[in-house]
Amino acid sequence: MLLAAQLVPGILLSPFSGQLIDRFNTTRVLVITLVLQGLLLCLLATTNNIVLVLLGATILGCLFTVSGPALFTLLPIIINSSTSTLGKTAWANTVVEISQRFGSLIGTVLGGLIVAQNNGISMAFLIDGATFLIAAPVIWFSGIRRRSIEIKKSAKEDL
Repeated sequence: MLLAAQLVPGILLSPFSGQLIDRFNTTRVLVITLVLQGLLLCLLATTNNIVLVLLGATILGCLFTVSGPALFTLLPIIINSSTSTLGKTAWANTVVEISQRFGSLIGTVLGGLIVAQNNGISMAFLIDGATFLIAAPVIWFSGIRRRSIEIKKSAKEDL
């Protein structure tokens, strides 16, 4: 039930997340979603109410639907501004994906240990929320920016 609460909104909103990212400053969208995710996780640490947890998971699913694509939209900008010899978008995408999968695996194990040691999920939610709240200013002050793209108002303009 918790997994569905997080995944279903993301599936339903994913067609619109790209438009949101293109219409507004991508870095700003990413930072706002990271802050909201961090605050929501910290708020979830204060409750054991299953309805509130499911609602929180639903909202997190919506926010992840925006933050994930926003991160990948900024990736080419990061690569082009880098002095690294890597310089390949495909390689960078691979590194990001592997890092995210590895982070999810390690995060699950560490989350389980934290929950077991603290007799509940509150501390795990607080730590997870803190990582989002730390990432937001790091990304904002990195100087990486992508301007919004002007969206055509109608399909007639494509002709």
